[in-house]
Amino acid sequence: MEALITFFFACMVLACIALAALVFHILRGRIEPVLTRPGRVVAKRQAGRGYYYAPTYFVTFEFQDGSRDEFETFDRQYGLLTEGAQGTLMTQGRNLRGFARQPPQRGPSFPRPLHT
Repeated sequence: MEALITFFFACMVLACIALAALVFHILRGRIEPVLTRPGRVVAKRQAGRGYYYAPTYFVTFEFQDGSRDEFETFDRQYGLLTEGAQGTLMTQGRNLRGFARQPPQRGPSFPRPLHT
């Protein structure tokens, strides 16, 4: 009986440590400032294992200085992003807060020829 109590206590301690680590990770990301900078989507990928898995979605952005950074995102936001899309990226720590797409640049517009 004493071994069972010790085992239960050890499991509770480990669960508390895991919960504290998770809360620390979430809070650390939320106290950082929100950065807004122009960038473009250069790659998208999914990660997961096994037949029945919930995939994790990642998007890689390239910035004006040539640097790249990868962010984990939710499935809905992942589905709305396309490779090559340009716009304004909003991040907070390692969290992707949003991406405002910039309309594609069009070439010069030429007047339509007059029909005679």
